[in-house]
Amino acid sequence: MADFIYHLCRAGDWHDGRTRGAYGAALLRTGSGFLHFSTAATVRDSARLHCASWPDLVLLKVATAPLGAALRWEPSRDGRLFPHLYRTLDPAHVVRWWTLRDGLGRTDHFPDEID
Repeated sequence: MADFIYHLCRAGDWHDGRTRGAYGAALLRTGSGFLHFSTAATVRDSARLHCASWPDLVLLKVATAPLGAALRWEPSRDGRLFPHLYRTLDPAHVVRWWTLRDGLGRTDHFPDEID
């Protein structure tokens, strides 16, 4: 459906995932069983709706091709399709990442290159 998808996460979780070589194990155990992703068209709304209280926020740009069958496009409450990954994310599949919020009260600044 898209060459790239986007994931919003806390800086510490992303750091731990990079260190371990797999991101999201704790989220899979304690959450819905999948990692939530957004498209370029929905990621800003996702940040506003679901991450507003997070003092630190990182945006990951992820290539979809290597994710295989573990990536599923599923309908949300309003019928739009959202990508969900049913396994941990290999940091090697993250093509770029940005700090949107660094814990110092700065507002989110999304990069221009989100496509």
